[in-house]
Amino acid sequence: MLPAIAFTGFHNAGKTTLVRRVVTTLRARGYRIGVVKSTKERDLVQEPPGKDTALYRGDGVEDVVLLEPGRAVCFREDAPSLEAVVFDLLGRCHLVVCEGFKGSSLPKIEVVADSSALSRLGERKNLLAVVWREPVEGFRTFGPHQIEELADFIEETFLGEGWAALWVNGRPVAMKPFVERTVATTVAALVGNLKGGEGARTVELKIRLPGEG
Repeated sequence: MLPAIAFTGFHNAGKTTLVRRVVTTLRARGYRIGVVKSTKERDLVQEPPGKDTALYRGDGVEDVVLLEPGRAVCFREDAPSLEAVVFDLLGRCHLVVCEGFKGSSLPKIEVVADSSALSRLGERKNLLAVVWREPVEGFRTFGPHQIEELADFIEETFLGEGWAALWVNGRPVAMKPFVERTVATTVAALVGNLKGGEGARTVELKIRLPGEG
């Protein structure tokens, strides 16, 4: 399963500033990081009427991708789940950092800006740590400026072991942790013995099985 973590907290808690600094630190260590941000607003990206992408979508095409120099924009009619975004769109990343999604089942780090929010920490599922200026009893706590320490914690927790993701006929298939680690370590060992495979950090393997189609 592709590692993913959510930074949660109330509005104006400083999530974006913290996430940007943590992501910059992890990227400087050589990791490819994907970011997903939640919002309650709609139509933040609109296509001007008459543009080709709008015309295709008007024809009923479900998924339209606009390729620009250095950027790809995907337009979809349906709202993909967080899991679909993580696996389908960000599968090449080492880690996906989500901002928001407090109701999801993802492991979370809560960013606290006001002491009144401390009493609601118990509402968060899978809460791993808290960012607050003082130690919080019962939780691993990091100060707002402990970026390196927070990046160390994330690296040790999510990036210490190899992982694998499996797609069958274009759809992600979940693997149990033991199977996932077995696939990752087995493929890594085989690739490591190939010329050009020494020191591989990521491996992409696509298999077409014999049969019809």
